[in-house]
Amino acid sequence: MPLFVMATRLAPGAVKSPKMLETWERAAVGRVRSHKLDVEWVDNHALLGPHDYPDVFEAPSNDVAMQVAALIPTFGHPKTEVWPATPWERFKDLMRELPVYEGEEACGWTRC
Repeated sequence: MPLFVMATRLAPGAVKSPKMLETWERAAVGRVRSHKLDVEWVDNHALLGPHDYPDVFEAPSNDVAMQVAALIPTFGHPKTEVWPATPWERFKDLMRELPVYEGEEACGWTRC
């Protein structure tokens, strides 16, 4: 299934205590499951930076990923961004499939 990264930024004041984060997480995942969306959560992290949480998930299509992105803001009013992603090994394979044009270095992306 295609891979997606959803970056989430919680609204200021949306979570009243750190312990509420687990409750919020269970409710959000439960909402996605209750809609019977064919989504497989791959990984979750917490960040320091412009986003609070990146979640990595698989979904059968962009449409299903959009549905996930639409459901998540119903909890704590976060802002979400969803990006399609390609595993690094697959990306390298895709780059190797591209033709080499005359005058390009034989060693690829970097200069020899």
